[in-house]
Amino acid sequence: MINTSNIVAIRSLACEDHGYNIIPNVLNVSWFIGKRCNYDCSYCGPHFHDAVSPFINTEVAYRFIDKINQWASNNNKKIKWSLTGGEPFIDPNTLPILQTLFKSNVTEQINVISNGSLP
Repeated sequence: MINTSNIVAIRSLACEDHGYNIIPNVLNVSWFIGKRCNYDCSYCGPHFHDAVSPFINTEVAYRFIDKINQWASNNNKKIKWSLTGGEPFIDPNTLPILQTLFKSNVTEQINVISNGSLP
């Protein structure tokens, strides 16, 4: 049997604890919230974007957020959210969703991957 308790791996320079087998206190959630996009870039295939897919179902989205937040709270974790999609800001529900994430006591960070074209 191999003793794995002292295995060291360089995962990140952000924190020295990342080099050891320490259970992380931060949950990274990458959320693809929809395919709608206002561009038609050649490098982005139709499975990632289009101009016709429906916007996110807010009822389902808020249930998802509640479940993730509840799990994080029960397990003493924080969450780093990353929202992506076609272009997240095309969906009129994105800002209210971001406000909900921001108000959560388990949210540590919110990132949105955007093409930056919308005002």
